[in-house]
Amino acid sequence: MEKYFSKLNWLLILIFDILSIGNLLALSNRNNFMNNLKSVKLFELENLKIDKDSKEYAREIINLKGVNEMILFPDTHTKTKYVNANYKITIPSSAVISSDLEYLYPQFRSRGINCGMTVVALPFSEEDLKEKFVLKLFNSILYSIPYYINYRLRLATPFLSSKYDLSHKEFKGVLEGGAKAYAGFRNSNNNQLENFDFQGCFKNLKEINYAQYINKAWMDYRNIRLRNSFGRYYGGNHFFEIQVVNKVIDNEKTNLKEGQIVIVFHTAGESLEDIIREDWRDKYIRSKNYKYIKKEDPAYQGFFFSQALAMNYGFAYRYATVLMIDDLLKKYFGGDKNVDVILDKSHNFVTEEEIRGKQQIIYRHNAEKILPGGLALLSGFYNTFSYIVKGGEDLENSLYSMDHGYGKVIKDTMPGHELENFVQIQRNKKGLKSSFFKKIRKEKIVFYKEVDEYFAVMKKNNLLTSSIELRPIINMKFN
Repeated sequence: MEKYFSKLNWLLILIFDILSIGNLLALSNRNNFMNNLKSVKLFELENLKIDKDSKEYAREIINLKGVNEMILFPDTHTKTKYVNANYKITIPSSAVISSDLEYLYPQFRSRGINCGMTVVALPFSEEDLKEKFVLKLFNSILYSIPYYINYRLRLATPFLSSKYDLSHKEFKGVLEGGAKAYAGFRNSNNNQLENFDFQGCFKNLKEINYAQYINKAWMDYRNIRLRNSFGRYYGGNHFFEIQVVNKVIDNEKTNLKEGQIVIVFHTAGESLEDIIREDWRDKYIRSKNYKYIKKEDPAYQGFFFSQALAMNYGFAYRYATVLMIDDLLKKYFGGDKNVDVILDKSHNFVTEEEIRGKQQIIYRHNAEKILPGGLALLSGFYNTFSYIVKGGEDLENSLYSMDHGYGKVIKDTMPGHELENFVQIQRNKKGLKSSFFKKIRKEKIVFYKEVDEYFAVMKKNNLLTSSIELRPIINMKFN
C-alpha cells in the first residue's frame, strides 16, 4: 500500500511539473503576444486624457488583420448610439485608421458620409450686418409649415418645392457629378468650388455603370427626403452660424480681415447602409464582428462606388447652401457682391492614399484631411471660438488628419472664462419658420484654457497652428 501511494505521489508531482511548465510557456507566449500588439498613436492633452473605453475600442481595431495604424486626436470619444447599435460599429469619433489595400473594413466608416463644414466670407464687416438681412438669411433656410408637412410625408409636390430642391433627374446628376453638376443646373459660377475638398466632386460617375452595386430602391424612390429641403437641414449636431473674424494670426491664404463677417455651417451626410446593395450591407456592415472585404470581391468596388455617390451628394448639398447665401447677398446688397468660399471640409470618408511610400486605405471618422500649409476648420461650441488652422510639416505622422472640432474637450473641462462678447442662440422647432416655433436667448462667449493647451500639443508635434480666430455672433439650429 505504501508503495502504491509513493507511485501516486510521484505521478502527481510529475503532472504538477508538466502543468507548471505549460503555464510558464503560455505566460511567455502571452507576454510575447502582448509585446507584439500594434499600438494606437494618441495625441491627447496632458490634463485631459482620452476616455478609457475609446482606447479599448481602438486597441481592438488596431490588431485586426491588415490594419496598419490608428490615431486618436484630443477630441476623441465614442458615441453612445454606436455602443448601443446591434452590430459592430464602436469606432471612436475624431479618429483615423489605415489598412492595406487588400483589406477594406466598411464598418470603420459607413454612416454620415461627407458630413462636412463650410466657411464662406461676406464682403462687409460686423458694423454693416443688418438685422433685416439676418432675418431674410435665416428665413431662406427655414421651412414653411406646408413645405415641412410635404417634406415629412415624403411627397414630391412641385408647387411646394424650394428653388434649390432637386428633381429626380437632377438628383441622379449630382450623385454622378457632385457640386459641379449642381452648378450647371443652377447656371452658377463654379469658381466657388476651388476651395471645396476634391473641388466638389469625389469621383465623376457619369460614364460608369454603378447601378449593379447599389440599392435600386434607394435610387428609384427612397430618395424623396434627399431631394427636398436640399441644402438646409440643421438638426442634431448640425448648425448654421454667423461669425466675425476676431483675430488674424496668419491670413496668407484667406485675405480675411479682422471684423469681417463669415458664415460657418455644418450639414449634409448620407449612410452607405441605405445606398449599398442590401446583401452586402447585411454581410459586411451590419455584422456582430468586424469584417473585411478582399480586393477581388465585387463588394469592394460596391463600397467605393456607393461612397462616391454619397460624397458627390454631400458636396452638392453644401454648395446649394452657398448659392442660397450668394443669391440673398446679391438681392440685398447688389448684383456685384459675391460670397467667397474660404474652405469646405469633409470629415467622414474613405480614400486610397499614398503615405510613407505605401498605398493604403485611409478611414476618417469625424476627422478632416489636411496637408502641410493647407487650411481646415476646427469648430467650437455655439458659445466658443472656432479656428481656421494651417497644416504643419509633420502631418504625415497623423496620416494627414485632424479633429473636426473640440466640443468634447470643452464638455469634459471645468467652467471656462466668460468674455464680454455675447452670442445670440436661436432654436427653431423642426426648422419651422413661424415665430411661434422660435426661441432666442443670449449667452456670453466662453474661453477655455484647454484650447491653448490643445494648440500647444498640435504645435509641439508640428501638426497645426492657429491661423484665424472666429467669434460667433448668432448660432442657429433645429431642435
